[in-house]
Amino acid sequence: MADISSHLRATAHGGDAYRGDITQHRLATAVHDAWHGDSLEGRTALADCPPPGAIALRSRYRHVIDSVSTGAVLAPVSLEDWNRALIAETEIDNAVHTGDYAHAALLCGELAGDSGDEVTLTNALIGSGDVHRALGQAEEAVDHYETALGHSDSCAYRFGRLRALVGLGHLTLTHHSAVRATELFEEALTLAEQIGDPLYAANAVSGLGESAERRRELNQAAETHERAYTRYVEVASVTGQAHAAQRVGVLHHRAGRLQAAGTWLVVAARAFERFDDPVGTVNVLESMGDLLLDVDDTDEAEARYREAHALAVAHRLGPATAHAEQNLGRVAQARGDWVEAVARFEQAERAYRAQGDLLGVCNALTRLADSRERMPDRDGQAAALRDRLSAVFAIEEHRAAHSRADAQQEYRERFGKVYASALRAAVQAGSPESFVVVADGLAGRRLAGLATQDVPSTVADRLTLLQHLLVSSDQRWLAQRRPPGSGGLRFPAGMARQERLNLLLGSTAIGGTFREPAREAVEDLLAAVYLPPVNEGAALLASLPAACHTLQLVVDPQDPLLLYRMWRDDRGEVLLDSTALESAVTAAETAGDVQLIASVLEFQGRYLDKYDPASAVAVYERSLALNEQAGQTRGAAIAAFFLGCALDARGDHVEALTALHRAHDALLADAEPDVRMAARALAAIGAVHDRLGDTAAADRELREAVAVLRARDALHYAADPLVRLADIARRTGADKNVVRGFLTEALAIYDGEGNPAADELRRRIAELEADD
Repeated sequence: MADISSHLRATAHGGDAYRGDITQHRLATAVHDAWHGDSLEGRTALADCPPPGAIALRSRYRHVIDSVSTGAVLAPVSLEDWNRALIAETEIDNAVHTGDYAHAALLCGELAGDSGDEVTLTNALIGSGDVHRALGQAEEAVDHYETALGHSDSCAYRFGRLRALVGLGHLTLTHHSAVRATELFEEALTLAEQIGDPLYAANAVSGLGESAERRRELNQAAETHERAYTRYVEVASVTGQAHAAQRVGVLHHRAGRLQAAGTWLVVAARAFERFDDPVGTVNVLESMGDLLLDVDDTDEAEARYREAHALAVAHRLGPATAHAEQNLGRVAQARGDWVEAVARFEQAERAYRAQGDLLGVCNALTRLADSRERMPDRDGQAAALRDRLSAVFAIEEHRAAHSRADAQQEYRERFGKVYASALRAAVQAGSPESFVVVADGLAGRRLAGLATQDVPSTVADRLTLLQHLLVSSDQRWLAQRRPPGSGGLRFPAGMARQERLNLLLGSTAIGGTFREPAREAVEDLLAAVYLPPVNEGAALLASLPAACHTLQLVVDPQDPLLLYRMWRDDRGEVLLDSTALESAVTAAETAGDVQLIASVLEFQGRYLDKYDPASAVAVYERSLALNEQAGQTRGAAIAAFFLGCALDARGDHVEALTALHRAHDALLADAEPDVRMAARALAAIGAVHDRLGDTAAADRELREAVAVLRARDALHYAADPLVRLADIARRTGADKNVVRGFLTEALAIYDGEGNPAADELRRRIAELEADD
């Protein structure tokens, strides 16, 4: 393999950019005239000209041509502003290519601050997104790209949308989901072909190749990148050819075709020689180092990695700097220098975490653990297990904060090796506590995969419930750093797991069953769905203490704040205090999931119902709005119900009726009507009518509600309506036996719950009997 080493040593690097005064480009005047022309003739004539390569001029060329079909009106731009924008955008493009990100960011800010038209503003935002993406500032980059999408859509600037989609696709691929990234790149490719821009079509194809890589479809990825390379050759994009060749080389390397890999990497390196492109150059240097390391040429591999590291530091490329640290650690591993390897991987892990690069964090921690296990230090095994658990925590924390349902299975597939290595390490260390934590996370991936597949209708509801349990687990992962026992529900010491499960599940209904059947159904499903396969640690599971359960998902005495979906007793009453609920709202908002925030706010409102009804109204209004935003029709109906009750308690009876009728109608209109909850809403409507003096309507609605609650085995919700019916019967002169019957039935319910209101009912019944 010596020929590969010598072949790779002789190469260097580069990327595309426009040189010269863009305002003097031969098409600059024609594009300007067509932009401001009164007829379609000038625009049509421009379409017959070959498109300019410079992005600043091409963006306007594409918009003018595309406006022929869209009919968009082009706002006039002064020649001074026109030329200033062309010059600034070209300089931004060059600065991004050469790695002068500070200068590029400054120009983008200036251009966005005083841009005279939407196209210029959109281009400035895209430039800012490109800068932040290159620097590894993902959130900022996403914000700029998404803002650019909004501006491009507002003025029918489809080429701007195309450019923003490609940038957003790469960010999505790196930090979130290959499935979603594929959708973005496919839209970009369709748009590029409609507009007729072959360069951005090639960019989109390249993105699809990277998405296929992430999905582990390596043969398809290689073919796609080769297609992208051919497209880049056709449009004479040298930097595009370089990036595509680099990816093809990497994929050949993964497939074990080392000679072909070397050939493609040399093609990439020679293309980069023609232009300065620090990002591309660093990438190809790293790929060369990887190949040299595979052929045991550690000295030359280290030289390539150090060159990449120096270039990354010089241009402040955060992600590339982290990669370089990890690669130097790999060299130390190859040489058996475990002390140096540990130091490098620790530094790489910190750098990846600062960049928000989840995959980098996991890779660095895994390699760190591998290195610790090879050290003579007796504590190395325990430290290595902690490193592997840290990798699992990083995955779960990230996944909990980015909980798109269609991406959950992808997390498990993408990081499967991280979970597997942590399970093996727990088995080897004989640590059941570590094993159950990892199994919990791994189980969640399995459940999410089932919940996003086609499932029989008979189990759909059960999977939905289990998905809710998984969400509770997500919140627990987010709060790993919170001190244990910081507040909330407490269980007696030594309470069996099954008892805790039953207590927390309370009155959850599944598939039309209730209470004990529901608990049994949940237990069966937990065992079937969550327990890891036999080859993932059956022997260790068998040796777990009775109090240690693989899930620790439904019950977690050390951190009960996060059981927010189970924060209720058999009557649905909130069990937590105000501090616990405020912490829960903060945790939910940290996760960023609208539906979760809405759910936690519901519980906060139900606490405030008792202690501060006026404040409860605002909380329920926000919960209702968030449920509507998330498209959760049932959640919105429940929020409307509690909002109606809170408005009634505040004295706003007419508004209360509006909210309660909305809840009642929505609960019955659902594909699977919630008749019991609708009966509760009807009972609340009856109570409001009674307060408004409409006794006949109140009596009718309350009787109907109680009848439904009896039929649905939900009499614990019927006690208050029964008492109100007794009051109405007494006021309207009904027979005392009717009044006594209502009160007696309500008393039986209160006694069964241990409700102190039972004493008042006994007094009232005694008064009735005394009058007989």
